[in-house]
Amino acid sequence: MENKKITVDLYEEFYRHFSFEIAKTKKERMRAYAIRHQVYREEMKCDIGDKEKPYEYDEYDKNSTLCIVIHKMTGTPVGCLRLVSPDNTPLSPCYILPLEKNCKGSLTHPRLRPECFKKSEICEISRLAVPKEFRKKTKTPTTKEVFKKETEEINNEHGHLFPVIGISLFLASTAIAGITGRRHVFAMMEKRFSRLLGMSGIRFQAAGSSIHYHGERSPFYIDQQEAERSMKPQLKRLYTSIKEDLENQYYLQEKIEIESPHDVTTY
Repeated sequence: MENKKITVDLYEEFYRHFSFEIAKTKKERMRAYAIRHQVYREEMKCDIGDKEKPYEYDEYDKNSTLCIVIHKMTGTPVGCLRLVSPDNTPLSPCYILPLEKNCKGSLTHPRLRPECFKKSEICEISRLAVPKEFRKKTKTPTTKEVFKKETEEINNEHGHLFPVIGISLFLASTAIAGITGRRHVFAMMEKRFSRLLGMSGIRFQAAGSSIHYHGERSPFYIDQQEAERSMKPQLKRLYTSIKEDLENQYYLQEKIEIESPHDVTTY
């Protein structure tokens, strides 16, 4: 009972100090692209996008909902992800999901493949990124770790909450998939991360074999509705709060797009 209370309190504390925002404007989306540049290009040395620019994005961002985790007190973005929805136009570069384009050979499961479901009901969790300074609390920065004042403040005050950031991003993606009605969710991820999510009740199913794609990755599938049902109670409260926040933002954005279609920034 004591361990359960500690876990619940940790999730509640996390929600008090971090918020979830759907990136709607160009400025907001650029913040997500900057995080991805830092993680995928600078840290992981991935050969993607235009290396001359300090941000990373591709053609799939036009068909994506981007979400950013923000540290409330400093306004600092600490992580991001995108949920990619395929385009219904056959000639569009976004007609298929990113993993169908880049990792098709690894999709070996006979039933858990994007083409087995309605295109209007599939999506992919993609470009999930958490900068290294927000993955684990640092007691004493090394000479190579010159922290910004805001980063050091977050590390000192809320570094113990950093392990929740990655899981919370998957909660956000599950919420967005439910909000947009795309229950069949795919993702390329490390098997160890899938096991970690499974411990929280978010049980992805293996959809194929491993492949070297931004490191060793495997395709996974989850039914969004089943993910909500199987989520452990101590995590469900955090998920519900995140979903309510994102739902309000999503429908507000939808209303703005309907009322002022020419004011919406597109890419």
